[in-house]
Amino acid sequence: MSLIEKLTPEQEALIPVYREKWRAIALSTERIDREKAAEAVKVAYTAFGFEEPDIIFCDSPYAGLKIVIQKQLKHRFNTEFHNQLLYQFRNELRS
Repeated sequence: MSLIEKLTPEQEALIPVYREKWRAIALSTERIDREKAAEAVKVAYTAFGFEEPDIIFCDSPYAGLKIVIQKQLKHRFNTEFHNQLLYQFRNELRS
């Protein structure tokens, strides 16, 4: 397999079209299709020989962080520290 060393004029003309397409996708605020997203993750994990993960969808980064903290740190920290950490993170997000 060889690498492309130079683009054709047609390929160069398409650069702004693709740039705008992917920019629109990156900046989209539409909700994802959770079923398609989960399937894509499962296919990728399988392709690399990894065990399929449990997939959890969240409505915001904050909601996701709460789940991670609850699942990963719940047994390591006492409730007071746990709540203080969440409070500080929420304040950081707001600022």
